[in-house]
Amino acid sequence: MTSGDQLPVDALIAGFQGEPIYIARANHRGSLCPGKYVPSKQLAFLPWGHQEHSKSEFEVLCGYNAMWIKCRSPYLPSNVYVAGKSEVGRESLYIGRAMINDELVVGKVHMLYQTCYLPNQGNEVERGVFEVLAVGNSDTSEYNWKKQCFMVDCKPLCP
Repeated sequence: MTSGDQLPVDALIAGFQGEPIYIARANHRGSLCPGKYVPSKQLAFLPWGHQEHSKSEFEVLCGYNAMWIKCRSPYLPSNVYVAGKSEVGRESLYIGRAMINDELVVGKVHMLYQTCYLPNQGNEVERGVFEVLAVGNSDTSEYNWKKQCFMVDCKPLCP
């Protein structure tokens, strides 16, 4: 997907920052990094290196049968969805979300640091308690990253 492409009607709303936001990923400095897509800006935003980075070319996940599971580092559910790879040792990166003030923001979970990193207002915000996207079973073959947007049925869990 690139800036200006139309968001498909079946894209998942994964958070809210004054408007619905969606899950995206893009390449950044050797990593394949999960982040957020903001429709009003027609850009994806990634958390990396203490900053928020905008991307005009990105992918959005398509699939179904997923859920949000509340986590506290260093623990992750066994059915967590691998969404990218870090530039350091090619470790797995996961999709996480957490609250920043009154907004639900989506970003990446990097377990080497046991932290959820969120792109927000030019910064990379860290959270140790977060929700992680998990699949309904351990088979992730039904999930696809596309250059167009995606759909996942997610169920947030209450604390």
